[in-house]
Amino acid sequence: MANNLVFYERFNGNLDAYVLDQSGGGASIVTADFSPKLQLSNTNSSNPVSATRSFTEPTGKWILEFDFKYASGSIGVMELLDSVNNIVATIDCGSTANIISFSTNTVGASTATYTAGFYKQIILVIDNGVADTIKAYFSENDDTYGSLAQIGATKGYSGVGIAKIRWRSGPGATGTVLVDEVKVYTPDLFIIGDSITDGKAYWSTHPAFTNRLISTALSYENYSPSHKLSSLMGSSVWVTNRGFGGSKVADVDTKIQTVVLDHNPLRVSVTVGHNDIGVTGITAMITSFNSIVSKIQAAGITGHNIIIGNVFSWSGVNQTALKAWNNWVRERAIN
Repeated sequence: MANNLVFYERFNGNLDAYVLDQSGGGASIVTADFSPKLQLSNTNSSNPVSATRSFTEPTGKWILEFDFKYASGSIGVMELLDSVNNIVATIDCGSTANIISFSTNTVGASTATYTAGFYKQIILVIDNGVADTIKAYFSENDDTYGSLAQIGATKGYSGVGIAKIRWRSGPGATGTVLVDEVKVYTPDLFIIGDSITDGKAYWSTHPAFTNRLISTALSYENYSPSHKLSSLMGSSVWVTNRGFGGSKVADVDTKIQTVVLDHNPLRVSVTVGHNDIGVTGITAMITSFNSIVSKIQAAGITGHNIIIGNVFSWSGVNQTALKAWNNWVRERAIN
């Protein structure tokens, strides 16, 4: 396992690592939307269904990621708990219809729109070092998935140690909640770009992507850029994938602060331009890319920790524009 990865749960085994409360229904692993997921199915609104996992909290800055979907009329909640089950932070989906809310044990809720029946990637960035703070993000586009928006402002919390994650239903509602791709890790290398970085056509960060599952034993994620890059590094580093489909250089420039730099990376890899070739003029591409690099450097990341990738050729692409862009990217990497 990568040195910076605390745990990675894909629900392709069993729930032995979880403490389950099934008084209001059932908790199980199901294959939904092409891959295994944790399902909380509440059939009794008076009693909960929950799954709780203990873990050892990293020191300093760390990240929790998971995919989440709650059915219309249901309520799905994620809670970070201390060792005696006091709630430290809460993500609540559906207690108010089609709303996601984020709160801590010292700061009240911030909210955003989250329509029931859609998957969202939810990310919490925790800092238990100099300042006890939590930032919360969720995927703002249900199609491209990886482009993130922050839920309210950064919130403080009491500073108590976080020891558990709990997903639960309700109370006051019935229905199902799905959880997938749970990761707890400390930030290191982040990659950002378009759908190629995301992993398509063989993988996607989107949990409903059709190619996510070959069988219950093997997933195409083993071939995604983040996994491949981790393998090239001897699997010692969990590589964070922030690619989102359809993005152009200007889109990455617009989103890199929220999607990557606010999450405290040590290194950043940028590969973008596939969607620009033959559409966006190279002068505009260069301006946006230089802005990306400037923002990364302003975050304190030095040149040898910035990785720049070229785009590849495909049928029908404007070869002149492609070569011009890749030649410029090469020179930019050198300089």
